[in-house]
Amino acid sequence: MTWRRALALLLLTPVLLLSLSGVLILRDAGRRDEGAADAAIVLGAAAYDARPSPVLEGRLEEGLALYREGRVGMLIFTGGIAPGARFSEAEVSRRWAMRHGVPAADIRVEQRSRITEENLREAWYIVQAEGLGRVLIVTDPLHMRRSMRLAQDLGLDAGAAPTRTSRYKTAGAKLPFFAREVWLLTGWEVLRVGGR
Repeated sequence: MTWRRALALLLLTPVLLLSLSGVLILRDAGRRDEGAADAAIVLGAAAYDARPSPVLEGRLEEGLALYREGRVGMLIFTGGIAPGARFSEAEVSRRWAMRHGVPAADIRVEQRSRITEENLREAWYIVQAEGLGRVLIVTDPLHMRRSMRLAQDLGLDAGAAPTRTSRYKTAGAKLPFFAREVWLLTGWEVLRVGGR
């Protein structure tokens, strides 16, 4: 192999990996598990004091729909407290769900996590403590691929429940979120293959 071919291959490999991640993210964004589960894990997102952000509210609405449809018997809310905030994302979610008729007995919260991997790890502890089996992961469609891969690595028996509504509606809103997910998924997969 000539040095030019080696250089071309070296430069092309990251482009191919990023492109593959993008294709997989878009493919999985539309996948939805229609079965029942013991619980839904609603991944955290920003909260403004005691109010959920539009992103978090979309996730909460999806979790509530699953609960009302009888597809899950429990909602697990994730997300810690941001600097200067009074309430954690999970606490804002819990209060929102209770205002919408979900009894406290059917809600669990974890308030330590700050990122997706921590959301799922902390939720895994709840799943284990409660003796739960299958769960549905609730998050934005473009976030679903990475979330499901992380859940799989933790050993969760998980199905996808992407939100039906999202604040990411226009290309201008979707593109930065999509680019971030492509970058994070690719980096995570590379580290995973490399054994971290």
